[in-house]
Amino acid sequence: MAFTGPSGVGKSTFVQHLIRQLDPKHYQPVFLAYAGLKRSGIHRALADLLGVDAAGRQVPLLVKLQKFIQQHGPQSHQPFPVLIIDDAHMMERETLLDCCSLLSMPLQGTSAASLILIGDHQLTKTLQLHIMTPIRSRITAIIIHLD
Repeated sequence: MAFTGPSGVGKSTFVQHLIRQLDPKHYQPVFLAYAGLKRSGIHRALADLLGVDAAGRQVPLLVKLQKFIQQHGPQSHQPFPVLIIDDAHMMERETLLDCCSLLSMPLQGTSAASLILIGDHQLTKTLQLHIMTPIRSRITAIIIHLD
């Protein structure tokens, strides 16, 4: 999902409420307040939040994250990861695409994680770009707050 609208309308508050409603036996909310992190910083932050070892350079961290999430998928009976990114409108396009790569298990044809993006109207515009089709096609709903 994506929640977009101007600052102060309650997007983050609403999503925090949704997070509290998730059953921790079935869902693992991973909340990342964007805070201007670059691509590698977001990978490290997600690794920290998920408990993935970020050390070593033989395997790229994004690949480690993908493997971790896929190993903790629905078949493993582990809580399903729900990645929540606040201020997603400030993220680089490549980083949004990286997040998209964490969502599915292509060989099994199933979802590996869910993604909730929170941002201003720029996020809506970014998601409409042709290059964002992989993300837009995986988003169930884009909820826009109109002024």
